[in-house]
Amino acid sequence: MTGRSELTVAVDDDSAFPQIVSTLAQQGISMNEVSLHLPSLDEVFMTLTGEKKEAA
Repeated sequence: MTGRSELTVAVDDDSAFPQIVSTLAQQGISMNEVSLHLPSLDEVFMTLTGEKKEAA
């Protein structure tokens, strides 16, 4: 495979991160970069309320 692909996996907390990386490796999926993105306060607000935060 050529080029770059990206996989995003949504989880409830970071405890699943090691298992996800391990499973990908066991399946022969090579990784050049692995990162963990925690939600911003705005993302949490939108998820909980379904509303965008008004500009100050």
